[in-house]
Amino acid sequence: MSQKGKLYLIPTVLSADALFSLPPYITDTVRELRIFFVENERTARRFLKSLDRSIDIDKLQLFLMNEHNPPDTAAAKNSCRKASP
Repeated sequence: MSQKGKLYLIPTVLSADALFSLPPYITDTVRELRIFFVENERTARRFLKSLDRSIDIDKLQLFLMNEHNPPDTAAAKNSCRKASP
């Protein structure tokens, strides 16, 4: 039987001044994730760095997903399988 993963929906803020409104467990969860579906890569990288400057953006996989790009779930699944022990 295949192991099921988890999908986390990470809220964002409309202004960098409002980061204080996110509960600390959001940042704790983001630190442990390596694969993200994002609407805009540049905005996502900036947001992740604003949550925690120690996050290594180069080690993350960002899959574009918006009205022009459907999510590439097959690529994400393959990435997850490769990362699993």
